[in-house]
Amino acid sequence: MDDHKQKHLSPEDLSQRWHVSTQTLANWRSVKQHKGPPYLKLGQSVVYDIADIEAYEKANKITPEEYPEPPAPAVPRMDEDFPGKYEEII
Repeated sequence: MDDHKQKHLSPEDLSQRWHVSTQTLANWRSVKQHKGPPYLKLGQSVVYDIADIEAYEKANKITPEEYPEPPAPAVPRMDEDFPGKYEEII
């Protein structure tokens, strides 16, 4: 099938696209998790609209500018923060 004309993806197609298992997609669709992209339930079949998938990917894209600043060290380094204080007693 020509990818440019394809309007829907099966769970198998989406699992290959995102490198996740079909079970992960099923878990996301479950009432308990209720996350992941929108989907259509047609009888027993589940399909994903390609436009919804592309919008979901765009909405969840993280660029380097969005990364938070790294946290400060939790414990001060003794040699830099307290020079001479921890010298060995001879």
